[in-house]
Amino acid sequence: MINLSILSNFKTDVCSINAKIKYICDKQNITYQKIADGMIASLADGASSAKRFLNCAEPNGIELDFIKVYLGMEYMPFTENDVKSFHELLYTYRDAMLNGRINDAENLRERAKVIKDFPFEPKLTLMYYIFETLEQTIQPSEKNTSAFLPAILEDYKPLLYELNDAECNYHFARVNGYIKFTQGFLELASENYKHALEISKANRDFAKDDFTLHYNRALCFSRLDQPYLAIESITSAYKDFKGERNGLIHLHADCILALNYIRINEMQEAKDLLEQILVQSVALGNEDITGDAYMWLGVLNRRSGKYYDSINYHTRASRYINYDSMTYLENLFQLCRSTLASGDIAAFRDLMIENESLFTRNPTYNILFTALDFAAKIKTEGIGDCIKAIEYIEKTAIPHLLKISNSFETIDLCTTLIKHYKETNNAVKTLEIYETINNINDKMFYRNVSALVRGF
Repeated sequence: MINLSILSNFKTDVCSINAKIKYICDKQNITYQKIADGMIASLADGASSAKRFLNCAEPNGIELDFIKVYLGMEYMPFTENDVKSFHELLYTYRDAMLNGRINDAENLRERAKVIKDFPFEPKLTLMYYIFETLEQTIQPSEKNTSAFLPAILEDYKPLLYELNDAECNYHFARVNGYIKFTQGFLELASENYKHALEISKANRDFAKDDFTLHYNRALCFSRLDQPYLAIESITSAYKDFKGERNGLIHLHADCILALNYIRINEMQEAKDLLEQILVQSVALGNEDITGDAYMWLGVLNRRSGKYYDSINYHTRASRYINYDSMTYLENLFQLCRSTLASGDIAAFRDLMIENESLFTRNPTYNILFTALDFAAKIKTEGIGDCIKAIEYIEKTAIPHLLKISNSFETIDLCTTLIKHYKETNNAVKTLEIYETINNINDKMFYRNVSALVRGF
């Protein structure tokens, strides 16, 4: 944690070299005479350097290098040039984390952590803590799980407000957004990313990665089933983007864009984009994105009524997607849906039995597969045999899916219920379910359009 009482001594970010040396010596219980004796024994002109040091003269370069090594402060930002180097070190540390170079990140953190105990530059200290929290989010330990990270960030806020530094505010918003996203607080994550974007517009010297922020917001909106805002975020990302549209993040962004085109029935736009993604991902040898593209082509074809094409795409996708991933479960679920929609009930039953052990991997998918199985029973069995199925869909599946903002699957299940209640002449329940669908549509479409009109 940041020791705010210590930092209050260095609020101005200005502290002389001698003041820093004195502070460290006092904290480590090292006398000036010991350092002077070391100079005499180690430096070519050691006696002269020791005399200067004992008289509290500003140390020259050779003397300062010796003092830093003697005190174990090789990476301490003593001088203005040191501050610049330390600033670069912090960004190198952050980039190593974000690029998955875990060992490099750990080594860089060890070099940088001296700022925790000797916080002469409050801004650098705060940046270190923010980046360290980011590392703990990416690589959580038993001690620092994601549940504790928001509390850690809260400890930084007094200093954040006191410094009122745009660079610190920018990184705080980004990391806080990332933490909220990993915890499933998608609206809060989106707000933090939006705040970081607002800061970045006026601070291009340190905030140059708008594309990732727009992409992160799009991911939030997509998972909240708000397709128009997701599309707007990706198109905003490309609006100011300069360069080739061929990086991995661009392929991921295009997948998000294509998925949300499907959701608003812009099928040709989605198809063209997914076929383009396939060409690029195969060329790059990226099986994850190739699998995603085949999966969404499967969804597109099912929604277009081409069930056998859809089944073929989902079957292809399964060859590329990691068996242990949530994406594999999503693709399997969509394959089951397409098989059921094709009318091949026997093949649907075989798929469900064959993969039953996979359903329990994740509570949400367990509910989705169970609800799909019940939906099949409603479709194939007599009305009198559907009571249990209707009850499960209405009282278990739909409330859970609404809670996690899985709007599109909720609407599909509502459609199944409406068909059943119409057949049983239950007008009250039919209207009730229609109301649920209307509320979902208001959230996904009407509210999104309003947000766009307000100037998003």
